Amino acid sequence: PETTNDYKSLTYGPDPELKGFETIEAEVEWIVKTVKNMTQNGQSLSDCCVLLRIKWLRNKYAQALKDSGLEVVTLDAKNDNRSIDGIRIANMHRIKGLEFRHVFLAGMSEGTVPFKKAVEGSEDPTELRDYELGERALIHVASSRAIETLSVTWHGEPSSYLAG
Repeated sequence: PETTNDYKSLTYGPDPELKGFETIEAEVEWIVKTVKNMTQNGQSLSDCCVLLRIKWLRNKYAQALKDSGLEVVTLDAKNDNRSIDGIRIANMHRIKGLEFRHVFLAGMSEGTVPFKKAVEGSEDPTELRDYELGERALIHVASSRAIETLSVTWHGEPSSYLAG
């Protein structure tokens, strides 16, 4: 069993906020409203990042955020230039090493997280275990990018990772 007796965090924040929605549109609408409230309270758009498991979903959310009137910076292979204003959006594999005051783990829906396509057809228990550990590690790294707040959202059925 693990203990945290030898670990001391220098910062503390609220528990993650978990929010489910019927549709992607409702999920994005809540993210937009939350981000706009943050900016009205003095936060910069560049302090906020929306993370998604897969690239095509990242692109869909990026377009929806742009359509809502927000400036959007899609993080890809280039370094993040924080002098450019805009909410950051990235897939979870891109975010390692970066930190943001406010992180939204979006699209945490069943069928997307864990990403089933990566193991379709595998019946090897070792491969499945490695895949499971890899997916959980990815979610952990993505979650740990939040400095102040973490919001976890989904549409439809929530990921089995969010149960219990």
